[in-house]
Amino acid sequence: MERSYYDYNPVEIESMIRKKKKVAIKRDYQVGLALEIYGAEDIDNLTIHPSVTNRIYRTLFWVEPGEEFCTSEVEGVMNFCWNQKKMIFLGEDKPRDDLFLNLELFRFYSQVDPGTSNGTVNVGRARIALPKEFGCQKKRRVGLWRELEGGELKAEGFISISMELKKLRIKDPPTYY
Repeated sequence: MERSYYDYNPVEIESMIRKKKKVAIKRDYQVGLALEIYGAEDIDNLTIHPSVTNRIYRTLFWVEPGEEFCTSEVEGVMNFCWNQKKMIFLGEDKPRDDLFLNLELFRFYSQVDPGTSNGTVNVGRARIALPKEFGCQKKRRVGLWRELEGGELKAEGFISISMELKKLRIKDPPTYY
């Protein structure tokens, strides 16, 4: 019978490490990134972007490409909030150092940006390193970078988030009789 991580006591684990004994330990947990997106500030500043009429925003976020999530739409002038939580599952191992949380803030239904056929405009993006330790909540106000015409980047606006790595127990499948 295969033993899980919780079936070993610390003395057994230390002994196996000293003896360099190879033992496959099945983990009873998955790693999850608890993410909360609070809100954004100084987005589409009225003095810089006075012609923007529809100010409806949504944040797209992901750790692994192809597994994107997004907030609900929110309307506001410069400052607005979502206060939305999401658990992003990262697998059974601690995240690699090359994993980041990617955030992109979009404005929808824009009538002043004819470059996009559907009126969706990226107004800021950020790339944030994931926390290294479990159970340590990191609250941050992250600067956003806006891409201007010609590919030039400009710092504009902030998004407030919190992140925490959690061990999520994998429940045993139900037994049926």
